[in-house]
Amino acid sequence: MRPRRFNSISLVASCLLLVQHGHSSAQSSYTAVVFSQTNVSVLSGFGCSFGQYVGTSYDGTSRAILWSGSFSNALILGPSGTDESFAFGVSDGQQIGYFLSAFGAHAALWNGTAESMVDLDPGAFGGSVASAVHNGVQVGYGSGVRHALLWRGSAASVIDLHPTNANPMIQPYYETFATCVAGRFQGGYGTKSDSPRALMWTGTRQSVIELSSGASKVAGISCSGTAVGFVFNSTTTIHATMWHGNATSFVDLNPTGFASSQANAISGNVQVGSGARTNQPTTALVWFGTPESVIELQQFLPPEFVRSEAMAIDEFGNILGHASRTDATTAAILWVPEVVSGSAPTLKIAPWCEAGGKVKLQIRGEAGRTYGIQKSSDLLSWTTVMSTNFPTFLFYFQDLEATNSQTGFYRAFLSNQP
Repeated sequence: MRPRRFNSISLVASCLLLVQHGHSSAQSSYTAVVFSQTNVSVLSGFGCSFGQYVGTSYDGTSRAILWSGSFSNALILGPSGTDESFAFGVSDGQQIGYFLSAFGAHAALWNGTAESMVDLDPGAFGGSVASAVHNGVQVGYGSGVRHALLWRGSAASVIDLHPTNANPMIQPYYETFATCVAGRFQGGYGTKSDSPRALMWTGTRQSVIELSSGASKVAGISCSGTAVGFVFNSTTTIHATMWHGNATSFVDLNPTGFASSQANAISGNVQVGSGARTNQPTTALVWFGTPESVIELQQFLPPEFVRSEAMAIDEFGNILGHASRTDATTAAILWVPEVVSGSAPTLKIAPWCEAGGKVKLQIRGEAGRTYGIQKSSDLLSWTTVMSTNFPTFLFYFQDLEATNSQTGFYRAFLSNQP
C-alpha cells in the first residue's frame, strides 16, 4: 500500500504495523489505566505529554507529582521545606505549577526532579501561579496583583499580558489569568463588571482578543489557535465551548441531555472535559468537534468509580484526568484510544506546532514483548533506531536526529513473535 504522509515524515504500513496519526478520527472505545497508591487518598491528574504525567496527590498535604509508565515510579516535585505544591502541566520534559511557602504562592518550573526547580515568581505581583507549559513557554498569573503572565524559563523573562489603555476596546479588566499555551497562542480570561470574559493572546498584552461578550473562560488552546472552555448559559449552568480564533466562530459543545458541561483541553481536532445531567454526577467527556460526537469516558472505568473528569490530552490523543470511587478516594486515570491489533504494534506520530519540530513516536503493543522502530529515507534501505522490551503497553521514542523539515519514513516491528 502507499505510505501515508504527514508533512514530510511518513509512517509505513506493513503486515506487522497499524498506522495512526496522533490526532485520529473519532474513537468508539478507550482503555482506562488507573493510577493510584494505597497511602494516597486523592490523586488528581492535570497534565500529560510524551509519556509523562503530572498532578497533585493528597495524603494530608498536597504535593506536586510526576510519573511515567506506572505510579510506582512517581516523584514528588515540591521543594523540601515548603508547605504544599501543585503541578498542572508538562511539555518536553518540563513541568509547571506552584509551591506554597512562608512568602505565599510561587510559580515553579521543574525539569524532572525536585532539585531542578526554578522559582518563576517575578516578585512584583504578590505571588504567582504557573498554569501551563508548551515548548519552553510557561503561562500563569500573579496571585496578588492578578495579571496574566508569560515566562520563558526564568523569573526575569516574565511578560505581563494584562491589557492596558493602549487597547481601549477591551477595557477595563481589573484582573486577568493565562490558563493555557500552545505554539504562539495563549488563552485565559479576564474579569470586568464582575464577569469573566474568554481571552486569547499571541505573546503580548497588545495582542489580546476577547472571544465572548458574555461570561466565559478559556481553559485549553491548540497550536492552530482553536480555544476551548465554557460560557455561562445562565446564572447557574455552563456549556462547553469552542472558538476558532474569534468570537464569531463560537461552537456550543454541550451534549443533548446534559444540564452543564465544560471543555478543559484540546489537541488537534479532539476536545476533552466533563459534563453532568440533572441531579447526576459529573462524567468525563471527549468530543470531536461537535456536540453530537461526544463520548462518555465514564463507561470505560471499573464500576467502583462514580464520578470522573478529563483534564488534559496529549499529542497522541491519550486523555488524562481523575475519577472518584464510592469511598470518596480519587485516582488519576489515563484513557487510551483503543486499537484492535493483538500483539502487532500500532505506531503514532505526534503532530507539530512549528517548523523544525522533533519527530516523536508512540508505539502501542503488549507489555513484555520486544518491539522496534526502523527508519528509511527511500523505503528501500531500513535502519533500526530503537529496539526494547516493553515494560507497559505504551512506549515513546524521539528521533533526535530528525525534524519535521526533513523527509523520512518509519515502521514498527515485533521482534519476538511466538
